[in-house]
Amino acid sequence: MVAVNPYQLLPIYSPEQIRLYTNKKIGEMPPHIFAIADNCYFNMQRNNRDQCCIIRKEIGRRKKEGEKKERERKKERKKERKKESEGKKEKGRKEGKRKKERERKRKGKERKEGRKEGRKEGRKEGKRKKERKKERKKERRKVMERKKKKEKGRKKERKKERKKMRERKKKEKRKGRKEGKRKKERKKERKKERKKVRERKKRKKKEGKRKKEKERKKERKNEGKKEKRKKKERKEGRKRK
Repeated sequence: MVAVNPYQLLPIYSPEQIRLYTNKKIGEMPPHIFAIADNCYFNMQRNNRDQCCIIRKEIGRRKKEGEKKERERKKERKKERKKESEGKKEKGRKEGKRKKERERKRKGKERKEGRKEGRKEGRKEGKRKKERKKERKKERRKVMERKKKKEKGRKKERKKERKKMRERKKKEKRKGRKEGKRKKERKKERKKERKKVRERKKRKKKEGKRKKEKERKKERKNEGKKEKRKKKERKEGRKRK
């Protein structure tokens, strides 16, 4: 779009012009900066992407004014959208209140009609509830009796197990006592054997000492005899001389 400076104020930026160019495509109305801004806004909402509007001029200040007008156009468009959204919210609130009132009335009628039927059904349900309670009580009693029987059986089994454990412990104690006696007897036998071994060793030592003493005595006697013989031989040799 090409813009020319008319050097005077023109009524082309009023709110009426903004309304004329809202929600209209380029080409349906005469060229205007509001049409470009509206098209950018529409494309931004449709494609969910940022839009850019370039205003270029070598000399002058009119491009800044065009930017200002575009900003004003966007602000006014936002205000209009806010008003529309607020109006929709108010309509929705009013409709919600009406719906609530209708539901209240309908529920009131249903309650009035249902009270009579509900009383009859309530009596029937009360009887049914009583019967159900009785049945539940009977079932609970049966369950409790079963539990008691099971507990009694378990107690008996536990008693039997305890008796068995006691008997086992007694048997083990008896076995332990017998084994203890056997161990003591074995110890005594070992002690006796050790004593016998010690006595044998002592006897052997004594016998060895006695043998050594006898041998020594024999050696001494033999030496004495030899000395006597030598003396006799000496005496005889002297006599012969």
